[in-house]
Amino acid sequence: MKKTFAIILIFILFSCKEKDNCYPEFKESLAYLKEFSNPNDKKSRLTDEIFRNIEVVESTSGILNQDDGGNLIRHIVVTQKDIEKWEKWISEQCPKNNQIE
Repeated sequence: MKKTFAIILIFILFSCKEKDNCYPEFKESLAYLKEFSNPNDKKSRLTDEIFRNIEVVESTSGILNQDDGGNLIRHIVVTQKDIEKWEKWISEQCPKNNQIE
């Protein structure tokens, strides 16, 4: 019984150590937007999904994207400068072992 408990405890400790709890939704949205803003990306994107991811990173960081308002319905333009600002923000918020790729 003690061996089983020890094995389970070790497993839990290792899995918790690997888990990234530092703004995971922000990082996921930023990774999506980085891929979306890549000029070589040929995937089709849903406007709602782009908007949702922009909304997540803006509301979490407080840093708004620099869309010039060309789209009257929703702001869906993401520049490399926007990505860099959000990357800088997340790097300041999270320890080095929790950085995004």
